[in-house]
Amino acid sequence: RQGQRSLGLGNGLRQAGEVMMRLVTLVAFTAAIFGVAACTETPQSAQTRKPDTKIWTGADNAFAAPGWKTGDQASWEEQMRNRAQAQNEYAKVK
Repeated sequence: RQGQRSLGLGNGLRQAGEVMMRLVTLVAFTAAIFGVAACTETPQSAQTRKPDTKIWTGADNAFAAPGWKTGDQASWEEQMRNRAQAQNEYAKVK
């Protein structure tokens, strides 16, 4: 028994190769999980209307801007100009 002193850890000692193998396995497994998760992501689109319809033929509901008539291209363009001008910081401070 000489030279076999206990470190106080009981049977909890592991060889360095065994610890590294577990670490490599864990990293590989985690990378595989993230890789599969990234491949299964569905494409996201903010498009809410059919692409073959004209933009000014939107819904006629209570949320439409006052002065805009459904299906009228000229009133749609006027609303867009007014909205863009309201967001123009240069025009606000002038």
